[in-house]
Amino acid sequence: MVTNTFSIEPYGEKAYHTGIAVPVFSLRTENSSGVGQFSDLKKLADFTYRSGMDVIQLLPINDTTTFMDWRDSYPYRAISVFALHPLYLDIHEFWKSYTKEQQEKLLILESELNSLEKIDYERCLALKWEYAQIIYQNLAVKYQKTKSYQQFYKQNEEWLKAYACFSYLRDINKSANFLAWGKNANYDKNLFRKL
Repeated sequence: MVTNTFSIEPYGEKAYHTGIAVPVFSLRTENSSGVGQFSDLKKLADFTYRSGMDVIQLLPINDTTTFMDWRDSYPYRAISVFALHPLYLDIHEFWKSYTKEQQEKLLILESELNSLEKIDYERCLALKWEYAQIIYQNLAVKYQKTKSYQQFYKQNEEWLKAYACFSYLRDINKSANFLAWGKNANYDKNLFRKL
């Protein structure tokens, strides 16, 4: 039997909340790289608070990288329930680690991407991947030595290794179809060390 126990009275006995549902990719700000990113959530939270709302619901933010093209833009086809999508990485957070040429290139590309009326998913993703690789080359060793990184890695090691193996094998095989990966089609915990 279904009963109507809902209430939208702001001061009734039941909790009353208002909010906004939004895809992160749509939160484009002056600091975006052609697409909304995690750092843009702060501005959304400020707006939500000023508007008297108290709930923010996001479309899925998990990594969907399968084809490295527009087909990955569908947020409900995640390849991991834990890994976040690299598209939402704020590459400006690492500005000081870039060379002058990399900084200039980034500003030019961002200007082009931010001026578009619609998101160019493929170009934005390519830009994020390019700078993610630069960030990794410049800062990985430094961050891997930090206590917070070591703690995160230890707490999440099981899924991180499986995700790393999947991503690596997807990239070298140019396919997310693990059935085509031959002897690596079945994951086991020793695969991480082998690769």
